[in-house]
Amino acid sequence: MSIVVSYLDSRLISKRGPKAGCCAPGLGTEAAMRSTAKRATKVQTTVRLPKPLYDKAKQLIRRGEVRVGSVNELMIESLQSRIRAVERQHIDAQFASMSEDRHYQRQAERVTEEFEPSDWEALQER
Repeated sequence: MSIVVSYLDSRLISKRGPKAGCCAPGLGTEAAMRSTAKRATKVQTTVRLPKPLYDKAKQLIRRGEVRVGSVNELMIESLQSRIRAVERQHIDAQFASMSEDRHYQRQAERVTEEFEPSDWEALQER
C-alpha cells in the first residue's frame, strides 16, 4: 500500500505577490507573505506501509485513540517523536562523556568552589 503524504509548499508567494486563490479574501500581499513565511517549507513524498500497519493506524484514528485526524498527521507526530528521542539520546551521550572528561571535571570543581560562599549564604537565609 502506498500513501502520498501531501504538504503545502510555502513558495506559493512569489516576489510579485501571492498567486491567485492562495490567500484568504481581504488578506493583503504583505500580510500573506508574512503568514506564509512563518510556515515551514514542506515536501510531498510517498511512503509504502505494510497493509496491517496502515489498517491499525486507521483503526486507532477512527476510534479516537490517537489525537490526530489522519494517517498523515499520525506519521508526522510519530516521526517528530522518534527524532526527539534520538536527539535526547545524543544529548545523554554527551553528558555521559562529561563524566569521564578530566578537563570538564576540574572546571566543574572550580565553579563549585567559587560559588560555595554564596551557596552557603543562600542556604542560611532559608
